[in-house]
Amino acid sequence: STSTINKVDHPNTNPCESNINFGLGETALNTTEITGKKSEFYVSQTAYTSLLYNYEQLIDDGNTNVLVQNITQTWSDDAWTLRSQLLARSPYLSEEAIRKAILQDILPQAMVLEICLENPDVLRNDEFIRFLSQEINNPLPNYMIAILLNARLTGSARTVLEQGMMQAHTEMAEAAYPIIRQMLTDSIAANSDSLMLWIGNLQTISSQYVLADLYFEKGQGTNALQTLTQIPVLYKLNEEELAEHQNYTDLMTFKLAIKESNRNLSQLTEIEKASLIEIRDASNRTSGVLANNTLCFHYNICKDYPAVLPQIGSNRKAFTGINQDLISLASLKVYPNPAQDFVTFDYELMEDVTDAYLEITDISGKILTTLPCKETKMQLVWNTQNISAGVYLYACKRGNSTLAVGKIVVQH
Repeated sequence: STSTINKVDHPNTNPCESNINFGLGETALNTTEITGKKSEFYVSQTAYTSLLYNYEQLIDDGNTNVLVQNITQTWSDDAWTLRSQLLARSPYLSEEAIRKAILQDILPQAMVLEICLENPDVLRNDEFIRFLSQEINNPLPNYMIAILLNARLTGSARTVLEQGMMQAHTEMAEAAYPIIRQMLTDSIAANSDSLMLWIGNLQTISSQYVLADLYFEKGQGTNALQTLTQIPVLYKLNEEELAEHQNYTDLMTFKLAIKESNRNLSQLTEIEKASLIEIRDASNRTSGVLANNTLCFHYNICKDYPAVLPQIGSNRKAFTGINQDLISLASLKVYPNPAQDFVTFDYELMEDVTDAYLEITDISGKILTTLPCKETKMQLVWNTQNISAGVYLYACKRGNSTLAVGKIVVQH
């Protein structure tokens, strides 16, 4: 007898109904819901792009480089002329332009105060306040600094525009996150190019670092480095963020060199271990944590230190709003990691809040325990004696906002 086997084309999407729960009270999206989320994203993206275009045309007349050049070469002879030109462009002066004007050393303190008051949005940057009070040749007196600190609580037409941009960007992210989560948890592997496209759609600094790592995993080292190179171009980074960007780039370059030698991170020479230790010790942020994880996991060279959270600031140059929930956490130290019998969470909150807590889940998203943060500064301990060896995730949360996330390795 003979048998006939008919070929059936496999669908591009997983046809099986999913009952996955992501640990957030959410289940997988069906096809209609995914289409709806994509539609929401594109509507919000259009609104954001339109606002961004208008914003960039207003800031420094649409060309910061030209304005800074004019300040340096054309307007520097007369304080009144410089003052008039700057006030005419307020409240849409960039911090860079204001700094350049002040560094010309021809504006008296009263004029500096006047120009800054007309651009209250720039005053939200603590580094700029420090610049005015400590770093210029004729620092502003304390009473003027107090006036500026009070003024940054007010707003302007620019504030309204920035808030509109923040709202549109938030709506973009809220639509994109479920799509990305669906791709990451689907039992049929998502197309990596689609996943990278949607991560890029988030348009945040952190998403660019994720993209760089994805390029690295795909063996596209040049693209990984190019993505990192673009971060300071696309986003306004403060001094700490610039230092962390360099550390992250150094770590990426290190990993690429190991990969190109057909080895992995468990096969480092003593000299390479020393280089990785230097990278780790140069950062107490993400790059330092990643380097420490490698050293600790493969070579038992572990370092316990507080992971200072990135300061929430501008993502794009046009993006300056601050989510107050996300600045509630001053520091979080997690040790020992890897752990055997227990893990200690040493945290400090910026303010007295009653709805902050630590949530620990397994890698599937199942919540294992929740530890309330009852004090502003405290230590919490998670007993891991009866926890199976493996990788677990922790998140410090306040209400519906996530303040910090990280990974714990349990070993027995």
